[in-house]
Amino acid sequence: MSKQVEQMRRMLLILNNIKKRQRISKQELLSRVNDSLYYIYGYKEIGVRTLERDLEDIESMFCVSITYDRSNN
Repeated sequence: MSKQVEQMRRMLLILNNIKKRQRISKQELLSRVNDSLYYIYGYKEIGVRTLERDLEDIESMFCVSITYDRSNN
């Protein structure tokens, strides 16, 4: 599977999780994305840095600002 397809799938999972739970910690988001990646697509887990890169790409591609309350994340 191409890396672009994997990234798009991750970004869709991220957006869907944020849409469902607008207040979600970074760790919980990472856990939910990893669970979905494994069970739906059979992909290996991603790390925090990959999640952060995907969030940056979502912001630049879709003009969606995703912010964190640092005291809760």
